[in-house]
Amino acid sequence: MRRVLFLLVFSATLMAESWHEEGLASWYGPGFAGKLTASGEVYNPEEMTAAHKSLPFGALVRVWCRETGHAVVVRITDRGPFVEGRVIDLSRRAAEMLGFLEEGTAHVKVELLAKEGLPQGGEGERVVYLQVGAFRKEANALRLGVRLAEEGVWPEVHRGEDGVYRVVVAAQEEEEARRRLEGMGLLAVRWKPR
Repeated sequence: MRRVLFLLVFSATLMAESWHEEGLASWYGPGFAGKLTASGEVYNPEEMTAAHKSLPFGALVRVWCRETGHAVVVRITDRGPFVEGRVIDLSRRAAEMLGFLEEGTAHVKVELLAKEGLPQGGEGERVVYLQVGAFRKEANALRLGVRLAEEGVWPEVHRGEDGVYRVVVAAQEEEEARRRLEGMGLLAVRWKPR
């Protein structure tokens, strides 16, 4: 429970400051395909994922490449990079879309996609997770996650062992969160993190 609470408070702090980071990005080499990430997901080089040292798993970030001007949205599934001066490690597909696959590294800006933070749960306060979408295609889950972030709702995208991408939001006040989501035309069901 403490780990989750720390994550919630940390994430809320990041959101309040409109978090972003600039530095060098790299991409996972071919030797990582099929291996477990720190989040427990199996790394697939064709998915839009990334490793970051401290952002919460499931968080969505937009990455802009300064050299090419391209931008992508990825979800955090792993920890790293553990090379000095690097701020994010991207999947092969994300690096390809940003246009720096051949170079191996590029200067980027990383922006956390949300306008407000996660609920700041304290001891004894309950946080409810609401699932607002489930998709077989990662791109569809990321698209909904970006839409939620643009509306100021904190999105997380998690891939289950069944290969389904679930878009969830965390809330302390379940009814208030449901009303807000319904106002966006979305229905929500409770979701239990593994």
